[in-house]
Amino acid sequence: MLTLKQPIDRGDGKLVLELGSTYFEVSPEHGGRITSLRHAGQELLTLTGSENFEDAFGSTFWPSPQVWEWPPPAEIDTEPYVATVDPSGVITLVGEPNEATSLRVSKRFSANLTREAIDIEYSMTNVGAEPVSWAPWEITRMPAIGLAFWPTGGAPFGETPLACTSALGHTWCDPSHTEGEAKVFADGAGGYLVYALGDRVLVKRFQDQPASAAAPGEAEIEVYVNPDHSYAEIEQQGAYASIAPGGTATWKVSWYVRKLPSGVGVSPGSTDLVAFVVKTLE
Repeated sequence: MLTLKQPIDRGDGKLVLELGSTYFEVSPEHGGRITSLRHAGQELLTLTGSENFEDAFGSTFWPSPQVWEWPPPAEIDTEPYVATVDPSGVITLVGEPNEATSLRVSKRFSANLTREAIDIEYSMTNVGAEPVSWAPWEITRMPAIGLAFWPTGGAPFGETPLACTSALGHTWCDPSHTEGEAKVFADGAGGYLVYALGDRVLVKRFQDQPASAAAPGEAEIEVYVNPDHSYAEIEQQGAYASIAPGGTATWKVSWYVRKLPSGVGVSPGSTDLVAFVVKTLE
């Protein structure tokens, strides 16, 4: 059993869950955003914006589909969240209501000491007077020099999709194999999405949804690379559903960050790489 390093509040506006080799940081003042993910000191997230979008850093949450006017709703994406930390180290962040979506978003982050993972729960509460329909959507920005893969549920699609290959029952997507800006959409099958970056991997686990549950014009799995390839977005979405006035929809995701064993190659169709991820999730 691991221990959770204290204090959670590091006194610089950051709240940190640090356990084993995992360092996970959120910034309540910037949309409750995840602003660092390190394994044994090695950072996996993109921490600076880019020419096409100066706020493109860290990991954030949006309601799907993307029918709201760009940029994303400030109360959900960038404005401060009210933070509390309970005695066990669970971080709860509550945002302000957003009129355009009729949503108030809250986020709950906790350390899974048994599995060395970060358990996340996103909640969307309908603060309006009429039912609204949304899906939960997590957008994680990482350097565009890695390899994304997930269990195949359906063929990748999109107007300008990233190049993908299929092997071992998985879809594999390397942003460097596509020129310029691109985005791929796909249905997953096994409830996880992986991004391998050098000898580190981020494994996101969530409840698998059928393609029919996706928000209009969206998909369970989405991978985006910006025009100059300074970052990639590793994204997954939950089920699209109606939320009654005063009702709340919740969605759970778990993050596992690991170092790959020596000899495990990062390439499409790597049997050892898939086996390592499956073993991590057992």
